[in-house]
Amino acid sequence: MNDIELREGATASITRAFISRGLKLIDGAELAFDWDVTIEGIEFKLRVWAIDPSFRYLPLVKLREIPEKLPCFLPHVIGKDQLLCYLDTTGTYFDPFEPAISAHLIVDAIEQTLLILVDEESSNRDFGVEFGAYWAPKYPGYLTTTQLQSEASILRTSGAGNRERVEAVIHDGGKCFEQWSANRNLREHLGRYPALVIPLKDTSCIPQDRQWPPASWRDFLNWLFTYHPGTELHLLEKLIETVGQSLRIFIVLIDPVSGPFGVVVSFSATVKRSTSRFRKGRAKGKNALSVRQLRTVLKSPMHVESFERWGIEDLTEPFLINRNLGLPSLEGRKLAVLGCGTVGAHIANLLSKVGAGTGRDAELSLYDGDYLRPANLGRHLLGVEYLGEKKAEGVADKIKKESVHPRTISANGYLEPEQFQSVFDNSLVVDATGDEQFSTQLSFIAQRIRQLGATVNILHVWVDANGLAVRALLDDGSGGCYRCLKTYETSSGHKTLVERFPLFTDRNELPKSARIHYQCGESYVPFSEGVSVVAAGLGQQMAMEFFSGEIGPRFRHISLHTGVRQTKSQNISRYSGCPCCNSTT
Repeated sequence: MNDIELREGATASITRAFISRGLKLIDGAELAFDWDVTIEGIEFKLRVWAIDPSFRYLPLVKLREIPEKLPCFLPHVIGKDQLLCYLDTTGTYFDPFEPAISAHLIVDAIEQTLLILVDEESSNRDFGVEFGAYWAPKYPGYLTTTQLQSEASILRTSGAGNRERVEAVIHDGGKCFEQWSANRNLREHLGRYPALVIPLKDTSCIPQDRQWPPASWRDFLNWLFTYHPGTELHLLEKLIETVGQSLRIFIVLIDPVSGPFGVVVSFSATVKRSTSRFRKGRAKGKNALSVRQLRTVLKSPMHVESFERWGIEDLTEPFLINRNLGLPSLEGRKLAVLGCGTVGAHIANLLSKVGAGTGRDAELSLYDGDYLRPANLGRHLLGVEYLGEKKAEGVADKIKKESVHPRTISANGYLEPEQFQSVFDNSLVVDATGDEQFSTQLSFIAQRIRQLGATVNILHVWVDANGLAVRALLDDGSGGCYRCLKTYETSSGHKTLVERFPLFTDRNELPKSARIHYQCGESYVPFSEGVSVVAAGLGQQMAMEFFSGEIGPRFRHISLHTGVRQTKSQNISRYSGCPCCNSTT
């Protein structure tokens, strides 16, 4: 059966499924259906068309008319065409090999959406969640601070292919704005105005009895007074203070559910004189404008020159760090990463993305005195612009440059044994050197310091089995140390050091690529950057678990080839006679 026959067969199955659910096929060249369905006593008239038999794209659905018993403005109904947004495909799979089943899923999703439309509580809730979808902004903007009195910069920047864009950034005037200008390829600074950033206590509602979104400053203030009276009063008071600085003001409101949205209002010069009595009256207690009079003055069209709606994306530090986390962030923590090679550089970058180096008293300390060379570029975080630079300095610089908010990151050279004790002052030391001699010595010093009553926490992360496995060990003093992963076997009177948890099933079955390339002073193990990323991801996860207190197995193993044993992740015990632990158990 060829592709055309498959599509024709799928289309026939979809048609039969839709008809069985009450949809009626419309005559015409394009496959389309009308559906008149009653939900909770309310009749809906729908059209379903643009049907893709592979289900890569959902069928389009629209309301042919708004039911009389419902408001003219409904959630999930978009634009003048009244398209129905009935399904978020995240987590939903439509099997193209079972088109009838997939068609029934489509109909089920439409029905569930219609149930929301007929339930006032559900509609209001969804309006709040999707408030930004109905705001219809003129330009995009980005919020980097929640400081009440901030600054708004309107910028012309360039993106990929030198495509120009106009955008606003709301900032506190510090390093964050300088970094933003550099990262966004600033072409022209179009304006700089005062900004007021005000959080809303309650979820925003969309009125059913008036035009939406607000087309004027008067409409906006009326809406704010109706649904958020406390915020409206607070805004009026701050506007009186701000118009003395600038007649053009950027206002950002932060909805607790849907996030920030903004407006820009430009007042005429007459507003200063008209509102001056309110400011003076507050001080003198006479001839003062009442709040009601002030509201009337500020809403008057004679005092307003322009009004714009702006779409605002949340770029505040808490949002960027915590949005995707199931565990607490690393904000406020002190961490050290030893080794900024292919594994350590990626670990440092991933740790910064979950908050390392942010917050009061926080610091991310990087240690590596090696220089980036051309041979490193194939699997390193750093690119050609950092050739010849020390790896720790390059990684610190790259993370700072690519972060929206400032990071406290220090770059240091090689960590010498006499410095071990000082580095253990960090809450967690991540050993990403991949150097067994160094890691053993680090572990030995840690055990001696613990005997003096100090707390030492080390997370060793490394690529093993010639690039075919990744391993990590959290040594928090509760179990075995790094050296406990090796033991001696005695054969014919000779002691041989072996892995406590053997790596290979049969070395002869390993691919030829997994061979150490020996070269005087330049030996290396070939493996792709993807292996480093796997190791770094494991390190990031274990670091977050450590600080959250939800610690999983302290020893982790990931095999990347069938020739490597699948070692169970576990909490390892101290090994009898370990020279680092000095254990007799």
